[in-house]
Amino acid sequence: MALLKRSPLKSMSYYNKMILHFIVASLILASFNTHAITVTKLATSGQHPTARDAAAITTLGEDIYLFGGVKDDFASKVNHFYNDLYRFNVKTNTWEKLSPAGDTPSPRGYATAVADEKSGTLYVFGGAYYCKNFANMTMYNDLFAYSVKKNNWTRLHPLNSPPPRAQPMMWLMNDKLYIYGGANAKWEILPNMWEYSLTANQWHQVVFQQPQTNIPEPIQEPVGGLVAGNQKLLTYDDKGTWEFDVETKQWENIIPSQTNNRSLPQVAYANAAMIGNYLYLQGGDLQSSGSTKCGSPYPQNPTNSLWRFDISKRAWSQITKVKGGPLPRIKWSSSVAVKNNMYIFLGYDFQCNDKGNGPGQLWNMSDYVLNFAHD
Repeated sequence: MALLKRSPLKSMSYYNKMILHFIVASLILASFNTHAITVTKLATSGQHPTARDAAAITTLGEDIYLFGGVKDDFASKVNHFYNDLYRFNVKTNTWEKLSPAGDTPSPRGYATAVADEKSGTLYVFGGAYYCKNFANMTMYNDLFAYSVKKNNWTRLHPLNSPPPRAQPMMWLMNDKLYIYGGANAKWEILPNMWEYSLTANQWHQVVFQQPQTNIPEPIQEPVGGLVAGNQKLLTYDDKGTWEFDVETKQWENIIPSQTNNRSLPQVAYANAAMIGNYLYLQGGDLQSSGSTKCGSPYPQNPTNSLWRFDISKRAWSQITKVKGGPLPRIKWSSSVAVKNNMYIFLGYDFQCNDKGNGPGQLWNMSDYVLNFAHD
């Protein structure tokens, strides 16, 4: 949906199989080189969000909304959580810090957000909060609605709320919210999916209509999105790339993890966006190795790699050439798609050589846009 000593949320990928592995289905994995992709570091104005990671993000029209997050600073060993709300306009490249009335969500990171275009409402669900050394770890299952027109937060009180969780995936379809995955306060990965009716104000658990052996293993931080033109959700984890049919309530493992025994880089905490017929994955952390020096409480190995999944061909490929500036090398940033663009905000880089020399954690205050102008 970014913890000290060794972050349970961040380090679950090491001990609980939460690294995002990407497996290629094609017989030959070749890099996809294109000059149709342009990387731009934006010149923005207005009140920019302060340094942080794991902020919830969503888009409504030409505006991007960013809520909360946490600055888990390695140097000071202090975690500062936020519950502020920012708006970024993609036409003017202007930031605005909003001052909503109403029942504001408590400070948190790892929440998830989605917007309803019809009503002009943002929905924020779940998230996590903890004190120093992860004391008083709290996961949330509350649901809030923000009215853009009224500039007002409302805490909803639905029936049958899901178990509390951080980092779930959430999407909106046919006046219903869906959440999937995430982790609870015991670091257990939650395998269930829940559906919320905007009209009935009620949650209920989705019952998968197939044997357990045909269902993906629990996912802490699923990444993906809705497939345009149908009722399907695309997601992926360390067991392959999966598609869920909302109508039939069935999963399909469209790229099994051991196809030809060819694997993509083990990447976690990356940016992701569904644009056209493709799912893009950029940046994040390579989990095969990493530095624990320069003040890091757990291995750090940021990457600026860019991958795409072709939904029609059901194949992954790496993009190695782009126009404009270099691809950002940051992790735990917040990303969202607006038309043919992926916007990337906040997060951090980590720089440290084998001898332990380097600045260590570097908070990202630059704003990036990746334009995917398909031929």
